[in-house]
Amino acid sequence: MKLFRRKRGIDRQLTRRDALDGVPVKNPLAQATRQEDGGLLLDYPMALPHWVAAAARALGHRRQNAVPKKLQLDRLGAATWHLVDDRSSVRDIVARFAETYQLDNRESEIAVTQFLRELGKRGLIAIH
Repeated sequence: MKLFRRKRGIDRQLTRRDALDGVPVKNPLAQATRQEDGGLLLDYPMALPHWVAAAARALGHRRQNAVPKKLQLDRLGAATWHLVDDRSSVRDIVARFAETYQLDNRESEIAVTQFLRELGKRGLIAIH
């Protein structure tokens, strides 16, 4: 008997091509506020893990499944956030970012994909 079993189903690694063809979609609950320095302040709800919410309820806290979070974006992060229009692929965003900031396409790809990955971990975007 194995203690930790692998989940059944398709275990397919996402290829680089698939990742670049994906379309990032913003979380509709995220609110962006423009800052004086050109950056953005993003306000968004972050879902609590089920066990944390259950423990809080067991301790008598009011029912809360999400906590408010904030993320400060610099000027480049804000520019990338604005390029996410729910229609453009990651490849398109990378190309526009490279053109705007006169970067090599590979440099732009690394910076943009890493930034989008971080936004995805925080629940601010999803890739479709």
